[in-house]
Amino acid sequence: MADTRSIDGNVTGDELINGKTPPGRGVNLLAALTALRGAFLRADNDEVNAWLGRIQEGRAQASDMQAITGIRGAQVQSINSTLEDDSLTLTEAKANNISADTFDVMSRLEQTTQALQVMMSSERQVLNTSLLDFLR
Repeated sequence: MADTRSIDGNVTGDELINGKTPPGRGVNLLAALTALRGAFLRADNDEVNAWLGRIQEGRAQASDMQAITGIRGAQVQSINSTLEDDSLTLTEAKANNISADTFDVMSRLEQTTQALQVMMSSERQVLNTSLLDFLR
């Protein structure tokens, strides 16, 4: 009864840095930072502005990934809480079943004891009657 369902807890480095998988924005953060450095070294203002826009997209991409990680963490905590509640419920149900079985056994023993007492009483009456008949 193996269950193959799983919830990812974190995002991979590739998802964060390259942003290739949804909801990534396709921004390679390291390449953008390297290109921005080059633009600064060349003192090319237009290129710096272009790369700053790309880095803003990368920042938004990192924020998206952080949000996804938070959502996944909340899902894992919720499932863990549900599993703990289910475990407690099953433990209580097991305890109730054990108590119910004990009660059932005690009831049956009491019924059997009463039946044996009635049988012994009847047996004494038969023996007493037979003994009187024998003595007459």
